Amino acid sequence: MLWTLLLLSLIPLVIITYFIIQSTKNSITITGENIEKDVIEHVLYLYKENINKQANATSIQLEGYKKQMLQLRATLEEAFESSIVPPGYSLHLQQDVGGIYWESVKGDSSNSGTTASYPLTAETVERLKQTKSIEGAMKQIVKSNQAIAAVYYISPTSAWRIYPAMDAPKEIMDGFLMAEVDFTKEAFYTAAVNDSANSNTVGWTDPYIDLTHRHEMFSIAVPILGRNGDQLGILGADITTHRALDHLLNMKFKEESAYAILLNQNNEFIAFQDKAETDLTSLTKEVRQKISEDEQPILLSINGVNKIFLSSTIDHTGWKLIFAIPEGGIVDHIKNLTDRQLTAHKQSIFNHMRNMMMFTLLFTLLCSIAIWRNFTKPVREILGGIRSFQNENFKTEIPQQSLHEFNLVSQSFNSMSQQINKLIGNYQTLNSQLEEKVKERTQQLVRLNISLIETNKKLQETEQQRKLLFANIAHDLKTPITLIHGYIEAIQDGVISEDDFDLYFNRIQNHLASINNLVINASELNRIDLKEQPFHFQRVDTTAFLQEIESNFINYDTIEFDIEPDLPHIDIDVHYIERALMNLIKNALKYSDPGARIVIKVRQRDSHAVITVQDEGWGISENDLPYIFDRFFRVSKVRNSNKPGTGLGLSIVQEVVNAHGGTIVAHSKLGIGTEFTLTLPFPLK
Repeated sequence: MLWTLLLLSLIPLVIITYFIIQSTKNSITITGENIEKDVIEHVLYLYKENINKQANATSIQLEGYKKQMLQLRATLEEAFESSIVPPGYSLHLQQDVGGIYWESVKGDSSNSGTTASYPLTAETVERLKQTKSIEGAMKQIVKSNQAIAAVYYISPTSAWRIYPAMDAPKEIMDGFLMAEVDFTKEAFYTAAVNDSANSNTVGWTDPYIDLTHRHEMFSIAVPILGRNGDQLGILGADITTHRALDHLLNMKFKEESAYAILLNQNNEFIAFQDKAETDLTSLTKEVRQKISEDEQPILLSINGVNKIFLSSTIDHTGWKLIFAIPEGGIVDHIKNLTDRQLTAHKQSIFNHMRNMMMFTLLFTLLCSIAIWRNFTKPVREILGGIRSFQNENFKTEIPQQSLHEFNLVSQSFNSMSQQINKLIGNYQTLNSQLEEKVKERTQQLVRLNISLIETNKKLQETEQQRKLLFANIAHDLKTPITLIHGYIEAIQDGVISEDDFDLYFNRIQNHLASINNLVINASELNRIDLKEQPFHFQRVDTTAFLQEIESNFINYDTIEFDIEPDLPHIDIDVHYIERALMNLIKNALKYSDPGARIVIKVRQRDSHAVITVQDEGWGISENDLPYIFDRFFRVSKVRNSNKPGTGLGLSIVQEVVNAHGGTIVAHSKLGIGTEFTLTLPFPLK
């Protein structure tokens, strides 16, 4: 009878549990499918917005390259028209095997040369000398655009000037540069000369294998025109494929196998991310054309995987930026979430049913025994113990029973009572510990509040510095802009004669250069503050590095370098440390009288390199000295003089030194001179 009652009570619970689990499973599955559809639509919308933004950003970047090349063309055409050759520059060409002429240079410089496809004439040599005047602008384009590998000029007689300098003997030895090659027949030359000579359009090439070690690349080129519209050559800039990947296709995807590709107007590959390599054979010309013609999402099966393709057109070039996103990657996390929710619901229902079954089993067991034995005393004793518990008398114990089954119940009850008493004791102990924790957390919150007050104070100070920064920028921009405006109005009103146009145009150009220098320095300083300016550290020979800087001032009799020999190697960003030292030395020259002595000493002190730049210049007053590293600060004597400057040079020096873990301090006396001391740590290993 007892076991029959137990079986009858359990069967309905099992059936109810089964139907609840199945109903919950179906509900979660349907909900997951609906969510999956909505998520795919939303994700595709977001990806469409993202690809349009990426295409627009790439278009803006390419437009920037175009403007820089057009500005460089204007500078070179002016140099050709005015026959400008930098003072002191002379072109020395060496002849190599096969009749190639090339210029040997040292340091960060451009060089010239010519192939054997045309005779070397005096006119060609003169043109190459005149191109030396744009070397600084070529450097600026390469160093300010990391995607650009080189900038060059090619003449109609296959002569060149290129930055960075070409190692012609090595290129010849390695089999890249051939003596008989005619640069004017190459894609980078014809892309420019085929465009309209009277427009500001530029030529873009398809990817091609370069004539040097840089292998696959594509180029932007503009024609150089004479006063009579005759062809004087082209200016070009090379972008290698791997740099295009780094700077034009640098987007990241959440989906593991998603990738981006870049196509030209003929739907041929310009560049693609590494993950696209396995799909290249399946992305035929017809497939690429189908994707690029329709800028709506297209679902295609590539290598057995369903992938969604989105495309967007890049202005100015007609190129296509394409995203390939695996369909499964978008919804996998939704499916996983649905499975986890279903498993959790199954476990929860099972636990509830198990507890219900255990409770029903215990209740049925007690009722069956009471009816079967027809005894009520054991039940009353158990109920008495329960009532004691309700009255918070947890030390109650039930006497031993004569029946074995009830005796087990009484023992369990007594054991539960003991456990409850033990738990109450533990609870009291934990409560005491909790009070101590609360007290400790309260103290921590007090300390945190103090920290927040200090942080708020620092934020207020930062805001004040920001306002001062904008005020200084406005002040330093106002004067040159006002002067430029005045010169232009004077020219328009006829106040200035045509004979003086060149003088005032030079003044306008100088003021514009000052404004440009201010904006560049302020932008660079801001990127360093926001940690957006990457520093490329490398281990270099300290002595050789400093001697390279010394070579820039070999013609300055008043500058003396005193470098300790055998200095340890050091980890630095060569470009920025060189810029910092050059800034200090040029400041010493700028603010010293002609003939004043400048000494640069380099010593090892413990684990640091100590560099001092000492001059016998004007000096800085005690009142101004604490503020010389502040942005836009210039001492009153300098600000009111005709010495150009933005007040950002020393700020950039300080930020660069700080980024290298070093320090910089200044000592100065008016009329005696100034000394800057810069320390940089040597690496531990």
